[in-house]
Amino acid sequence: MSGGGIGTYCYQWAKHLVKLQVEITVFLVNRSVNGYRETTLEGIRIIEFGAYLEDSSSFLGYETAIAVSYEKIIRLFIDKEGKPHVIESQEYNGIAYFILQRKALGYQVYDGVPVIINCHCPSFVAFEYNHINTYQLPYFWIGEMERFCLKAADICISPSQYLVDILLKKHPELERKYHILKNPFNMADITVADNMHTTEDAVFFGKLSPIKGIMELLKAFAELWNEGLEDKLTLVGDEYYFYHGVQNFMGKYLREKYALYIQKGLLSLKGAIVQNRIDEMARAARLIVIPSSFDNFPYAVLEMMAREKLVLASDAGGHREILIHEENGLLYHSGNIEDLKSKITQAFSLTADAREKLGKNAARSVKQYCDPDKYYDAKMNLLKDVDPESRPDFPFLQIKSSTSRVTSGSVKAGLLSVIVPFYNMAGYIDETIASIKASSYKNIEIIIVDDGSNETESIQKLETLRNQQGITVIRQNNKGLPEVRNRGSEHASGEFLAFLDADDLVMPEYYSTAINILRNKNNVHFVGCWVKYFGESGNSWPSFTPEPPYLLFHNMVNSSGLVYRRSSFVKAGRNDKDFIYGMEDYDSVISMVEQGFGGVVIPEKHFLYRVRKDSMSRGFNKSNMAYTYELLTGKHKQFYANFGPEITNIMNANGPGFNYENPTLDYHLYSTGSMRNFLVRNLIKRIKRQPVLRRIAINFYRRLKLLLL
Repeated sequence: MSGGGIGTYCYQWAKHLVKLQVEITVFLVNRSVNGYRETTLEGIRIIEFGAYLEDSSSFLGYETAIAVSYEKIIRLFIDKEGKPHVIESQEYNGIAYFILQRKALGYQVYDGVPVIINCHCPSFVAFEYNHINTYQLPYFWIGEMERFCLKAADICISPSQYLVDILLKKHPELERKYHILKNPFNMADITVADNMHTTEDAVFFGKLSPIKGIMELLKAFAELWNEGLEDKLTLVGDEYYFYHGVQNFMGKYLREKYALYIQKGLLSLKGAIVQNRIDEMARAARLIVIPSSFDNFPYAVLEMMAREKLVLASDAGGHREILIHEENGLLYHSGNIEDLKSKITQAFSLTADAREKLGKNAARSVKQYCDPDKYYDAKMNLLKDVDPESRPDFPFLQIKSSTSRVTSGSVKAGLLSVIVPFYNMAGYIDETIASIKASSYKNIEIIIVDDGSNETESIQKLETLRNQQGITVIRQNNKGLPEVRNRGSEHASGEFLAFLDADDLVMPEYYSTAINILRNKNNVHFVGCWVKYFGESGNSWPSFTPEPPYLLFHNMVNSSGLVYRRSSFVKAGRNDKDFIYGMEDYDSVISMVEQGFGGVVIPEKHFLYRVRKDSMSRGFNKSNMAYTYELLTGKHKQFYANFGPEITNIMNANGPGFNYENPTLDYHLYSTGSMRNFLVRNLIKRIKRQPVLRRIAINFYRRLKLLLL
């Protein structure tokens, strides 16, 4: 609600839109809200929604659950009020992932609505500067969601060229047109400080985290104090950043490390303070220091420049595009302690007149570059040129996708061939067939492939089904599931193909939704969906667009229940009988993606997977899974080699892929066994909602680890 660059941006932009009589609604997550609530602030409508507005806490990690709930609240208001002219979101934590996924899949609710991504501070970049392993789950998956947002948006806006250059250098797959618009800033909100009568020396504003350059700043000041500097430094900002490098909160760590200088009165930590206290601290400071090792276009710099303060900042940020050294402030080379010390000394040696001159130039620069009216005009011009209609191709990140329609034998246009592998499943098959026939998509043929059933009841059941219209029964000697699927695909005559095990079910809308995507997306060759377990489990499994490198670490999609273009499956996805322990369907997905036949996922539970004690999947163990993964890497050696460093980093951070259910969960905090426990997950959910509980839990976890060591 307050503080932080994106919050400040939303406030500045929304307030200007209200001034121009443009209707604006700001949606923001609030941990303490269960549903949603509506309030108004200075004419700005604010909708605060809960992280679990869509109940997904049992199967989604916290950040991904927020993205699901964000999509739900936006859709709810569209249903109530109609489509907006534009949706704008940050990329951070992939919050717009499911909005953009549904838009890319052709959902009508978002058709014709341009979606802007305002590039703020992607975690897949920021984590590196905060010394966090970007390959650890769920952080890696959060980064994948962010990257998809940047790829799929109708427009990407960045307030700095600096961020765009870093994105493209690190991730060339994100190549696209980025529009540079300096964030708006209303100078009328600022009271210019009396810089002639200051009581504080240097003040740092910002969260106490590595990315903000706090370690570099304190090292430089410590050396200067040791050399005789008497000027003081005050740190203003949230101390409760958990610094992974030392497994402690940053405030506690810094107080211990720099206790000597705190005792001498040279260093003080004020913690997070309210807005009017920020004004007070800014007025009192001779020098504002912003030493970030990475910053996009920080409002902390703009706010202090607008106050005509002397700002010393690192050159690692977009602010260097308006802050010019010795013209309207001071810059030092990021990472160079000696240069930082030199610039601190220079700043303190300036006369009051020199500081005043730099300050006035700084305020003029902010007014020139960040004028809200100019920002509005530039943004509206961008929107005039955007085509918000659904695109013919899905925006894959890594798949070099084929858009050619492969032909394979005679095809009956529009027909869906559903292949049902069968082996002694008389007790379940009627329910499975009934679910197929209940589909809203009616142009279906059902092909049951019996893999040598030897139970009398099952043989009799097949004879009964053989006489039903629209059902074909094929018998063969027992050869295993891969050959059953392959034979079924050979006998199918439909343009589309689906597999459904004889004890599983599909929801009525699955096939029609999937086929609509296949018809409208040239580069999509198969479609999956989320899974709801039934029988001996009531859990759910979210699946995601299967792309490397994560696809090569762990299966991302319900590969036994996909809907295909039949010709694409025959060309690239036939099952391999060498996979005697299973995962032949996972291998099939890898084969298709490797050859450019990409697939997507409907983020809805359209597939019902029956959990049985005697099912094939229950026979998996560490040994046969490791053997199967060895088969996968051997068969797709070059594909794995193409992503070797990424796969190695994911495995080093997380261990073997077969230990994971989905990439969104906090496995690094809790064992896989405990994550499956409902009570533990419920506790995690409640802790994540409450900042105070989060701090207590992290402290307890850190102390427990130390005790165990």
